[in-house]
Amino acid sequence: MPKIIDGLQIKILKEAKFQTFTNGYSQMTIRSVAKACNIAVGTIYNYYPSKEMLTASFILQDWIPVEREIQRKCEVTNEPMDVLQDVYDTLGEFISDYRFLFEDESALQSASIKFHARHQELRHRLSRMIWDVCMKKSNVPSEFLPEFIAEALLAWAIERHSFNDLRFTLTPLFN
Repeated sequence: MPKIIDGLQIKILKEAKFQTFTNGYSQMTIRSVAKACNIAVGTIYNYYPSKEMLTASFILQDWIPVEREIQRKCEVTNEPMDVLQDVYDTLGEFISDYRFLFEDESALQSASIKFHARHQELRHRLSRMIWDVCMKKSNVPSEFLPEFIAEALLAWAIERHSFNDLRFTLTPLFN
């Protein structure tokens, strides 16, 4: 029977994140994380079937508070462009923290197979958060609008464009 170690998943995620941030994606391996955590390689595979899933898990762990913050901002502010600016700024901070990983060639190759599905899921989650703003405040409410704006926010934040350029495009939708 396998030995249960309290807090092991958290320890694994912290170590994987530390190694990735310190040495880069290609240098973080299941073996190096296992060694640092003083556990067998197979133990990590019990939790994470691949390095890509291990990486996705610590990114998700950091994303959850960002998502809560975006939801809070969507509930607090009434002006749609102010809400979208706040969402954009929050996305930009998260992307900035992980930019090195999102631009890492070996990480991109590893994640490329699932990139489209993950991007689609992220866009959909973001669109649900801004749904009320888009549907209640827009002069052209459409089920397509939240998805469109979510994609624009993601693309603009990833490319480091100014929100003011996006504001220029979106403002007519809310006047």
